[in-house]
Amino acid sequence: INGLISLNGSGMMLYRLLQQGTTEEAMTAALLAEYEVTEATARADVRKFIEKMQKANILQDNGE
Repeated sequence: INGLISLNGSGMMLYRLLQQGTTEEAMTAALLAEYEVTEATARADVRKFIEKMQKANILQDNGE
């Protein structure tokens, strides 16, 4: 199916947080609390996830 995005466990968690209007910083904190990753990795993963959602037109870039 064209446009289908598959999410793993962390991706699903981030997507749910986005739906709740959670900030990027809070999403990073959630990853750190749930998974054994460094803060730099969590921040990069959240940024990549947000960019992926924007490219798929699931999330609009609000210019922040």
